[in-house]
Amino acid sequence: MNHSYIRFSALLAAALGASACSGALASFSSGQIGCPSNEIVISDDQGGWGVREWTAQCRDRTYYCSAHGGGSHSSAQVSCRENSDSAATAAPGCTADVQCKGDRICRAGQCVDPVAAR
Repeated sequence: MNHSYIRFSALLAAALGASACSGALASFSSGQIGCPSNEIVISDDQGGWGVREWTAQCRDRTYYCSAHGGGSHSSAQVSCRENSDSAATAAPGCTADVQCKGDRICRAGQCVDPVAAR
């Protein structure tokens, strides 16, 4: 069995327990929502019977997350979905060049041709 999977399962099992800290939940949320764990604020953390739910907020967006599993014969699973209200109210446009297609770059929240940006 894959050792990283075993470590992840053990870490998730600890997070599913009553003493899970928001730092672990921020780490679990990070890859799901595409935000660094140090920028994520966890709230509404609740759970029981092998399931945990929490709210993760990052960059003016809200995500609802849940986790279950982690036993020796089950797979650990974390899932986060963005609140549709936060997506609708978030500022449109880009925040980084990688969000723009081709050679275009991000300037003032808009993808523009590099020549036009000069």
